[in-house]
Amino acid sequence: MNKTTIKISVLAFLGFMTYGYAQQQQQDPYKGKVGINTVTPSATMDVQPNSDNARVESKTNEGIIAPKLSKTRIANIETPVEGTLVYATDATYSAGSDATVNNRVAKITEKGYYFYNGTEWVKAGSDATDQLWAQRDNGGVTETYLKPAENDGTSFTYKKSEVEITSKDSGYNNTNQGLSNFSGYGISSRRYNNIGYGPALSLVAGRGSIATPEASQVGDTLGRIYFNPTPSVSTANAGYGVSIVSKLVEKQNDTSYATSLEIGVRNIGESYPVGAIHISPNRNVGIGKIADGFRLDVHGGVRSHGIEIKSQGNIGPSFSIRNDSKDKPHQANKWVLYNMTDADPNTPGGYNDGLVFWSYNSDDSAGGPKLMLTDSGSLIVGAKYTYINTSLPTEKLVVDGNAKIQSLSGTGDRVVVADQDGVLKTSQFVMKATDTTDGCSASNAGAIHYKEIDKGGKMVGVFGFCTRDTQGNYKWAYNMGGANMLDGTGAFGSGL
Repeated sequence: MNKTTIKISVLAFLGFMTYGYAQQQQQDPYKGKVGINTVTPSATMDVQPNSDNARVESKTNEGIIAPKLSKTRIANIETPVEGTLVYATDATYSAGSDATVNNRVAKITEKGYYFYNGTEWVKAGSDATDQLWAQRDNGGVTETYLKPAENDGTSFTYKKSEVEITSKDSGYNNTNQGLSNFSGYGISSRRYNNIGYGPALSLVAGRGSIATPEASQVGDTLGRIYFNPTPSVSTANAGYGVSIVSKLVEKQNDTSYATSLEIGVRNIGESYPVGAIHISPNRNVGIGKIADGFRLDVHGGVRSHGIEIKSQGNIGPSFSIRNDSKDKPHQANKWVLYNMTDADPNTPGGYNDGLVFWSYNSDDSAGGPKLMLTDSGSLIVGAKYTYINTSLPTEKLVVDGNAKIQSLSGTGDRVVVADQDGVLKTSQFVMKATDTTDGCSASNAGAIHYKEIDKGGKMVGVFGFCTRDTQGNYKWAYNMGGANMLDGTGAFGSGL
């Protein structure tokens, strides 16, 4: 065969092959695609593990590994192509004089996959402005944290045990720093600054919407905090247990308004917390009710380490003082002051109207009433007139028992008389023989002195009178004896 024939045959073969390839391209859906371990690639490149390595129990390393380059090597790529994917092995880089190159690799801050977006290298899986999260090792625990917008210590960290937020602002000489923790134990917040302000919890209420807020109105609840138990059935609702509620009670303008605070608790049989402590805008505190004009208004009893204030029906409000060191049988362990009344006079065993002191023993057994000031102003010492079955006296002072007035004390028995001003005092109208120091003078003129004398070998009782003779001398004159004596018949002796 000559050269001409060979050339024609080759050309015919190439023409046939070209035609066949063209026909194949028109009919083959996988044209221009590469398949690894697959003859039917579903993308430009489709990488599949072989059948053995795809088994669940297989332990071979499968996947795609992009070129591993240091940050410096990545920076040395003169004209990176958009979409290029690499794996950065470190974040070490010494900035050069070319700012474009420096900015191109500025987002490579740790190991990982990065791709070139046409302007800079950014971490795979995030946009250039969305690289917010990173991970770090903390004593063997991998922590995921939110990167700060600036390198100023601000962070958001979470791990299995807690979520932690650290913040910092430029206020107060750039020293206003906060740290908040959210964990299974609860919520804690710390604040550090140079003006002494601690952390705050702010609840803001308003009307309208976030886009178009409107001012709060009188009667609006400004904030609520609830403490609730968990019910035994997961689908049940246990309701609110304790509530702290603040309301807007009066308003003049946006900066001049009045608020109130109420703390409510819930008891057996109740379906919601009921106000236990009320604080009004004028700082009055009501316990069990809203304070009605008093700094402290208590609806019910009060007890403070031995002091009790309470109300007991017809017995009335009471004030008691206890001293537990008084534990002897003769000691009053507790004194109670009652403002008593009798609701039903026809019921035996009631009480007269008045203020009464009762004593109680250490076992709380009653020692009984000791002192009473009636509603009509009579002061009664003793228990006789406390009960309703005894009519109250009209006298202003009644003593149920013996009485002692220390200012009237002296030697011997004396008579107590009232002077023209109604003042009680002792009189020397009768004095015993033991009282021999008092002479007869103008101050005790008319006094009678009694003593026993020896008269003819017999003891005779005689009375002596403090009298004044014709010369104006004060002297004792007795009813028996010589000069200055009574003559025994009842007439005065010649001594007078």
